[in-house]
Amino acid sequence: MQLGSFHQGQQSVLREHQPVCTAFRRTAGRCRTLHRQAAQTVATPLRTAIIPVVGPSGRQATDKVHRKKRRRPDSWQGSLVTHAKRVDNDDDDFVDDDVPEGFVDDEEELKGRPVAADDDDEDATQLDSLDAAADAEDEDEEEVQPARRRSNPKLMLHEDDADEAEEAADDAEDPDLDDAEPAAELEDDLDLDSIISGADRASTTGQGAATTPEDDFDEDDEGDVDDEDEYEEEEEVEELPGPSYPEPPERDYALGDLLEMAGYGLTQRAASSVQISGLCSDPYKVQPGDLFITLWDAVPEEWINEAIENGAAAFLGPQIDDSPDPESSPLSVPVIQLPDPWEALGRLGAAFYNEPSQNMTVIGVTGSIGKTTTSWLIRGIFEEWGKLTGMAGTIENAIYADKLDPEGALWTPDEPDPTLDRDCSAAFHLAPYQGKYPAPHRAPDPLEMQKLLAGMADRGADVAVVECEADGLADGRLDEVDMDIVVFTNLTTEDMEESEQSLEETLEAQARLLRRLIDPTRQRAIINLDDPHADEMRSYAAQVPVVTYAMHNKNADVYQEKMRFSLWETEVIVRTPVGALQIITPLIARHNVYNILAAVAVGLAVTVDGEPIPLKTIVQGIEATEIIPGRCEVIDEDQPFGCVVDAADTPAALSRLMDGLQECRPKRLILVLGSPGGTDPAQRPFMGEIAHYKADMVIMTNDSPLGEAPNEIIADMVAGYPDHILKRNASMPYQPGFLQDPGRVEYDALEFLWHNCYEYRRYVIEDRWEAIRWAIGSAQTDDCVVIVGRGHKDYVDWVLGDEIARGWFDDRVEARNALAKVDKLWQISNFDRAELPWMDAGEREGRLFNEAEV
Repeated sequence: MQLGSFHQGQQSVLREHQPVCTAFRRTAGRCRTLHRQAAQTVATPLRTAIIPVVGPSGRQATDKVHRKKRRRPDSWQGSLVTHAKRVDNDDDDFVDDDVPEGFVDDEEELKGRPVAADDDDEDATQLDSLDAAADAEDEDEEEVQPARRRSNPKLMLHEDDADEAEEAADDAEDPDLDDAEPAAELEDDLDLDSIISGADRASTTGQGAATTPEDDFDEDDEGDVDDEDEYEEEEEVEELPGPSYPEPPERDYALGDLLEMAGYGLTQRAASSVQISGLCSDPYKVQPGDLFITLWDAVPEEWINEAIENGAAAFLGPQIDDSPDPESSPLSVPVIQLPDPWEALGRLGAAFYNEPSQNMTVIGVTGSIGKTTTSWLIRGIFEEWGKLTGMAGTIENAIYADKLDPEGALWTPDEPDPTLDRDCSAAFHLAPYQGKYPAPHRAPDPLEMQKLLAGMADRGADVAVVECEADGLADGRLDEVDMDIVVFTNLTTEDMEESEQSLEETLEAQARLLRRLIDPTRQRAIINLDDPHADEMRSYAAQVPVVTYAMHNKNADVYQEKMRFSLWETEVIVRTPVGALQIITPLIARHNVYNILAAVAVGLAVTVDGEPIPLKTIVQGIEATEIIPGRCEVIDEDQPFGCVVDAADTPAALSRLMDGLQECRPKRLILVLGSPGGTDPAQRPFMGEIAHYKADMVIMTNDSPLGEAPNEIIADMVAGYPDHILKRNASMPYQPGFLQDPGRVEYDALEFLWHNCYEYRRYVIEDRWEAIRWAIGSAQTDDCVVIVGRGHKDYVDWVLGDEIARGWFDDRVEARNALAKVDKLWQISNFDRAELPWMDAGEREGRLFNEAEV
């Protein structure tokens, strides 16, 4: 289905380079030069790089995964940071404390690759010879620009262990080295009682000393070395087979027994012996032997007939038909009337599925923001620990790497996926959306939640991590879920603008979850001490121990001492009552530090079968969680600039994301954003305002418009631009001005449009496929392309007539496809593509006339 036309002006401007630019925009395979292949064998970034082929769900859905393995000593502990000094560090701006010792500066061209003090001289000589060989190849290679090589993140290495750290520091003759206690001894002495905040702790909220710039690592890269590590040669690693699950049991109860187990009495003796083999609240999905539960006071006759035809054994609801007495119902099956069938969904579900939440360690994560990322990090810790872990959340419901459907069964596609072999979608067309996992679009109802938990418990799950939405808490969706750990992340009023709940209602919903923590022997509360409502939340969980975390309040049990950001990684030093943890993760920006701290707090507080989680497992589990689909997800194809895909679709979320990325110090932030159809138009100008003030280049584009016209949605967002831009836009001789797609104006007006767009660096490209590629193609070294709005969603919706047409479109897939081809653009000499439109170097001033000539 064709939705528009290509930009005529761009075609004329790029006609000289048409073969290369056309190849960039097509779905050709990845092109890498011999220089880059040689460079990867000599010096690669200091981190485990995973290059996933994104499947329908956005996770790594391939049989083979390409990994670059980092060498670590067998004695690596991964749980302590020894207070050591950097050897031979001449940069006064770099914070010396807490830096692993034993690394010296390399003054050659590949300056910054750390050389361990205990490496053999022979190895160092061999690396030097490889560096020289790479330099020689660089000189012979003329096609690739030197700027294509990106600087690696300047982050610290993990310690081998405390004893080796002391020995290396002694060799460096550092008199200030503190004695380090071995990690193993700390783990042996692990006392969870010392982690729990005591009642005698001073009032905590807001009283801890706030961190200052001196508390953070200095992020100025000038004069510092760039840390790199030696990697093993890239290889294909077969994906390990998943667990073999036991078959879920077949359940069958007499109706009377089931109601009694759920705490209900049965007045109809004749119905007590009816056998129930399933529960269902959708008449079109009823299976023979199911108890059909309806929530409606007046059930449509069509539903009743459908449920009976599908084999419903009994009906339950407030009133199934007009008969005042269920005994006299004309229906051919027993009818049970209950005043609150919504509550019955959870109670009957928990009884029917044998209380699944009591057969696992269940961790609930609630709050305004950070629930998804925190849940995935917790999941990563338990999986690293070897525990079979389930997940119920906004991205997927799953056990291990297998997704679950709403019934708790293992999901399998019901039809072939025609896009599996495609690298991307196509411009101005809807790709078929078939055979893909239907990501949850709402919180599960009480019965669905019990089915999901049963799907995990029946297959042997040890742990279940559940995202708890405030709306779901308020209406009792989780009342029948027995939580062992509850994590409260935060409560922000700016993120409640689109919620139907007031602040008081949201607080009460959180309280409802925390008040149910009553067993101090197994239950814990994890609370963000930086949140203004922290004290109130602690009072709700007064019957159980509380573990706190914070970035700014040093009274917290888990506290960040140092942190450092780049476009590729975040490094944080976490102080806990039982030792300091050093964590290096691809999850970037400040808000992810909060999520990391929350996950660490859970790791310290929880036990499974009386066994605490080792500290190094906490570190490894967090570091192994390299991707949270669509949540500040770094798209890394080894390009020299950053690329991030995020789900931010509200003004507060967009502002928070842009602020966090600014701390990563990009040269420019290039923002691609849209607004989906069917959302509040009053919020769109705020999105445009934030985009203007927090991004260097903005490309407004389409985002699942449903029945709204994309250009009208964009006009709503553009209304948030400053008055001087809007006045200039209104003064154009063509309407609606230059803030529109170039394909909508006549060819003669393109010069006017491009001149004004270039002056403000504000563009409109309606087709999202094109917008992503223009943004990525315009990025220069150390820029950051930010694609927001869709996140993990892999579809767009259009209203065509009376139907909704859904097409496959995944921002992460499109960005990865564009990045795989961007090398071709870097090979063009004398080509100015830092701004739109792309031109020959030196031509821009002549083509885009001066303002006085307008």
